Amino acid sequence: MPLIISIYSNEYDKYGNEIAGSLKGLSCFQQVDDYNLIYTVSKDSFNTLPDMLIDQNFLARFININFRGEILSFSEVPVFIDYNIKTKNFKITINIKKNY
Repeated sequence: MPLIISIYSNEYDKYGNEIAGSLKGLSCFQQVDDYNLIYTVSKDSFNTLPDMLIDQNFLARFININFRGEILSFSEVPVFIDYNIKTKNFKITINIKKNY
């Protein structure tokens, strides 16, 4: 079962639509440190993330992570999505400090 990350930001586009997107990958690496969840989603991922959410810090109004049937949900968390153009991998860092 793939990793699916759905992100809903606190930002809106010029038409008033919520900026949201998702990543779905067949393989990923998960690392947990003190207050960050870090996922690397492989280049075979399906990406519907708008460019304005990539390579910058933003506040996610809501984020839902489905990994092998286990679902993690967080609200109002800082997120950084880094895209490596060379490997075509996405690295998603979610700061969950305030949710502890």
